[in-house]
Amino acid sequence: MENKIWTIQELISQAVKQERKPKEQTSWHASQLGGCLTGAYLVRKGIAKKEFDDRTLRVFAAGRMFEEWLIKLIAEKEEKFETQVRIEWPEMNLTGYADLVINGLVYEIKTINSWGFKYLEKGGAKEQHKMQTWVYLKCLGKKESRIIYLEKDTLAVKEFPLLIDDPIEEKVVEELTILNNAWARQLPPSAIKDKEDWRAKYCSVHGLCLKQPKYL
Repeated sequence: MENKIWTIQELISQAVKQERKPKEQTSWHASQLGGCLTGAYLVRKGIAKKEFDDRTLRVFAAGRMFEEWLIKLIAEKEEKFETQVRIEWPEMNLTGYADLVINGLVYEIKTINSWGFKYLEKGGAKEQHKMQTWVYLKCLGKKESRIIYLEKDTLAVKEFPLLIDDPIEEKVVEELTILNNAWARQLPPSAIKDKEDWRAKYCSVHGLCLKQPKYL
């Protein structure tokens, strides 16, 4: 019998690829807010598909493992809690899942590396995470939430409160209005031209974003 040669890295890469099963997108996702809106439109339209390299897929998989571990710890202390709570905002054609709800508090858990964790000391919770979490408050009819950052190197935690009356609401409504107007016109929102803009850097389909012949 011929011996098959494989490596541990290949084994992990294959496993994380199998975990990520693409689904047809029929609404805007709360997690897309604050990022590249052109990319969000093209992915939902089916013109572009999110393609991630092995390293990025491993980062996602590691983040899920840390989040599941943290939720399990919390579950040992709390009898009544909900995880992956479905949210819908029909008027804005948006859906998503809140990580955790305990005693009326909505928790959004983010894993982060040590460099990003240090940035939080100056900048606080990231705007895109505030937008995402505010949507959960709106859809679930809750007044208060916590954005939890778990640093993957040392398991240090930073926690930021977010209330339903936070001014981030204006930014959320603005972006969803742009996306829905784009969908109604069947034209993508204008692309981000600045290559140094983090939204362009982190958009996995930005090459296509810049090649569209017409924009809203």
